[in-house]
Amino acid sequence: VDFSEVKGQAAAKRAVEVAVSGGHNLLLLGPPFVFFYFYFDLPGAAWSITIAEGLNVLALVQLARRKNPITWGWVIVLGLLGAIFGTLYAAGGLRSPGCAWLLLSPLLACYLFGFGGAAVTAMLTVTGLASYAMWEQAFGPIPHLLPLPLQNAWNFLIVATAVLATLSITNSWMAMLQRERKRQSDAERMLSKAIG
Repeated sequence: VDFSEVKGQAAAKRAVEVAVSGGHNLLLLGPPFVFFYFYFDLPGAAWSITIAEGLNVLALVQLARRKNPITWGWVIVLGLLGAIFGTLYAAGGLRSPGCAWLLLSPLLACYLFGFGGAAVTAMLTVTGLASYAMWEQAFGPIPHLLPLPLQNAWNFLIVATAVLATLSITNSWMAMLQRERKRQSDAERMLSKAIG
């Protein structure tokens, strides 16, 4: 048995499981935000989420067809990152609570691609934040574009969904690791029984 090939297949299977789980979670969260951004007449933010959701659906279809999980995992991660940066201006730029979502992309990339993926995503995140910082330094702070009476509720919703999405992806990862440990334990028990 070529154990390196078996380990590679196991890693690819893990990447697919995490990518599909993350993609489904993001697919559920996107439409309400698209609706609300269109409702508040913020089409740029709404379209950035719509495009990210379209890429997400495309990636999930390709993963279901057993296409390269690395490529389509990156599509999900970069789509999420694009949606976050596309919506930050609507709620105050660098002061937006939407910045909490920026922690989710490196976390998802870490689960999918290891530390290297997390490092690349973190560099992209820092670059995007630096762009916002330079813009605000040159032109002044970006105002919160939602109506004043709704801003606190909206800020709470943004942070709460970021926390719940992080918890959901972490839970999927832990459940997948437990299943893998159980499979390994079952295989070892069967091998021990056969040898016995």
